[in-house]
Amino acid sequence: MNNRLAGTDIRMTHVLLSRGCPFSCRFCAVQQKKVQFRCGENIRRELEQLVQKYNIEGFAIVDDNFVVNRKMVMNVCKSVKDLDLHWSALSRVDTVDHDLLQSMYDAGCIELKFGVESGSEQLLRAMGKVQHLSK
Repeated sequence: MNNRLAGTDIRMTHVLLSRGCPFSCRFCAVQQKKVQFRCGENIRRELEQLVQKYNIEGFAIVDDNFVVNRKMVMNVCKSVKDLDLHWSALSRVDTVDHDLLQSMYDAGCIELKFGVESGSEQLLRAMGKVQHLSK
């Protein structure tokens, strides 16, 4: 695919690095609460094959929620950093910090998508969200 990654026109693909989400948002269809991860080395091998066979220049991580385990995200970043690929992922606002975002950026992440469910504390509570509005 082209023209699907943060306004770029690079050849890219979708990849699945984990399954499941430990959170209990009432509106979500994900029923698997135990998150299963692939290791960074396994992911790297897949990406190397995709580069070799399809000349990809980037990828979009289509996990239910990629940034739920800091150690795993750092392992993926370390494993793919020197592949010089651009990539994107999905996250929650409460699972990232500056150091993690910097590591992701250094490893080629150019787009991180956050769900913004509501600006109402009442609705956030009703949905089972743990985030609160900042004052």
